[in-house]
Amino acid sequence: MFNEKKLLSILSAYKQHFPKHWEDEKYKWEAVQHFQNYWNIYAEDFCAMFMEATEQTSTLLTSVNNYPRNMIKAFASVNAEAVRGMFQQLYDESRNFGRRITQFMETSEMLRTTYDDGTWKLHYQTPNVITTYLWLRYPDKYYIYKYAEVRAFAKAIDSDFIPKKGNVIYNIEGTRKFYNEIRTVILQDAVLDKMLKEHIENTCYPDLEKITMTMDVSSFASRYYEQKAEEFENVWFPLDYSPGLTVADWIELLQNREIFDENSLQIMKCMLEYGGEATCTQLAEKYGGDRNFYNKGSSALGKRIAVKTGCPLMEREDTEGVRYWTVLYIGRNAEKEQPGSFVWKLREELKAALLQTDLSGVPLYFAAEKARIEQVESGAMKVQSQLPDLPKAENIVSISLTAQTDNNTLITSSEQKTNNIYRILPEQLKTEALSLKAPLEQAAANIRIVQDTPVVNEPYTKAAFLSEVYMTEDKYHILVSLLRRKKNLILQGAPGVGKTFAAKRLAYSIMGEKDDTRIAFVQFHQSYSYEDFILGYKPQGEGFALTEGVFYRFCIKAQKHPDKDYFFIIDEINRGNMSKIFGELLMLIEKDYRGSETVLAYGATPFSVPENLYLIGMMNTADRSLAMIDYALRRRFSFFEMEPSFDARGFQAYQESLHNETFNALIKQIIRLNHEIQEDDSLGEGFRIGHSYFCGQENCTKEWMQSVVYYDIIPMLEEYWFDNKQKVQKWKDNLSGVFDDER
Repeated sequence: MFNEKKLLSILSAYKQHFPKHWEDEKYKWEAVQHFQNYWNIYAEDFCAMFMEATEQTSTLLTSVNNYPRNMIKAFASVNAEAVRGMFQQLYDESRNFGRRITQFMETSEMLRTTYDDGTWKLHYQTPNVITTYLWLRYPDKYYIYKYAEVRAFAKAIDSDFIPKKGNVIYNIEGTRKFYNEIRTVILQDAVLDKMLKEHIENTCYPDLEKITMTMDVSSFASRYYEQKAEEFENVWFPLDYSPGLTVADWIELLQNREIFDENSLQIMKCMLEYGGEATCTQLAEKYGGDRNFYNKGSSALGKRIAVKTGCPLMEREDTEGVRYWTVLYIGRNAEKEQPGSFVWKLREELKAALLQTDLSGVPLYFAAEKARIEQVESGAMKVQSQLPDLPKAENIVSISLTAQTDNNTLITSSEQKTNNIYRILPEQLKTEALSLKAPLEQAAANIRIVQDTPVVNEPYTKAAFLSEVYMTEDKYHILVSLLRRKKNLILQGAPGVGKTFAAKRLAYSIMGEKDDTRIAFVQFHQSYSYEDFILGYKPQGEGFALTEGVFYRFCIKAQKHPDKDYFFIIDEINRGNMSKIFGELLMLIEKDYRGSETVLAYGATPFSVPENLYLIGMMNTADRSLAMIDYALRRRFSFFEMEPSFDARGFQAYQESLHNETFNALIKQIIRLNHEIQEDDSLGEGFRIGHSYFCGQENCTKEWMQSVVYYDIIPMLEEYWFDNKQKVQKWKDNLSGVFDDER
């Protein structure tokens, strides 16, 4: 529902501005038409096709510091078939909507980490970008989701739907419903219809359903009728709550190791050293560790203090529960340019107590980060020792050396070096720097002989695996044993059991570190071929060239480092024609034939699969449309059933950390549901609901839980029991009842 009077006022202004507004905004209609003309999922050169189809998208897919279109180009240049598969799944209307979006982002991140050359800091495939792809492909069905824009528009017309941060799929679905309500009014407006028809050209999509016009009205409203937020979006809160602890109280607590354990003291020291305020992401980037270390560690500390002191607590407004972090901090939303989403600031009394406490014995950096810094400093000293004596240049050289180690590497060009000096030089030293340009460039020539500082990867152990992948220790040992014994393993299971997540972390745990350079990822689909995977002729210029496939290249890479383990991960492994894709490698991937050479179908050079390469595939047992793997390939793989792990200690600890009774009730219903699915003769164990649908939340809100139930679980049940509407309705009622029963 919304205020129709306010909407009509906006539409009146929109009509008045339309002629001038159209000149600035018609590119949207042109972008859709151009995409419709050139999009071809089966194009021989997928990368070229994608770039041509999106040529007219302007700022929709490229803006300042945001390069989603170019990242797809980069991904396609190294693995076009994986990217083709991403879009095939995104555009598959038979699949769950929310899962399509999340899987697109997951695959993008996997491609980024697998093929990153050191420049791919982000994949840029955000929900906004992905909904843009959906709108371009289905312009009569989907809207582009822009959080700030739809929020401003919804508030301008007093809508009962206001998107909230952290509930992306719920927000997207809610935006679609909200926009459809607006579109109903627009479709009935004869003046708007006439105006659009008069301005639509042959290069524009006709937009008969007024989807694009509805978005355009929203954009117009957000710009011309934006209202100031009254919700303290960038204001510290809570200002009306205090735990009531004095400086003396905090000092006493800081001496109590049952309250402030080693991890808690490290978090406090990091916060203090950072200036007393920071996001968890900022702390993790500077001092090492995972952001959850700081997030969950702070909440757990706040709870221990509350139990110990009996201090007043701040209850949540959105769910049953307590904001334990408010015992330690006040907070606000992060700025756009700031890493992370939420800033914490030490309470003044706690900060004063920390300044009076001896923290010299508390580690500031995680071991991996400390080792990196030591190596960087060592490298800088090594470089400095080779520099010629430069008059009055000591400070300048020191500044330059600091700059050149920002990214764990040493600068190897005089241009880069002098640019760094000028970029960070204090104002008073600029004149001196200019006079020393020549000697500094000479010094840079000497720096070239210095080796790059090696990258130190974050350690990863069995304990880390068990803390992230909710699996018993016994099953973990079985998993490792199967992979070591067979070298080829398939993780199979129902949707949401965390197969892809587990595969990568299994690789990490065997390597003993997070080394993404030794992991490759690909996604099979119906069009995937031997030529894509191994070797084959592909169009190049006016002819054809013999092109190496992703698996071929990865095998060559692994052969160069026989002392290290390499892992090739295949998602949706049973979606492709596996016998056709693997070809003669069907024999070479077998453990007993590793290292044996054969001549491939293309080319005359002998080829082998190295002994230090492991294959991990993922297979969705609930996909009825897929053919089973043939026996010849099946016997070369071990199969491990990934099961829902609601009873695992890791999941239970995560569940307890949320402190949410509604969540607990929901999980009980899901466990009951899984039992019924398991007992159903037409389904069975392979169709149970996985635990990963309910993981990864720091703030467990009612809106998020509802989005999982209504947009993930229930659509899946409708597919499972398409011929049993009564059973579907029963579980709709059971799951919805969890929220109805809230007090």
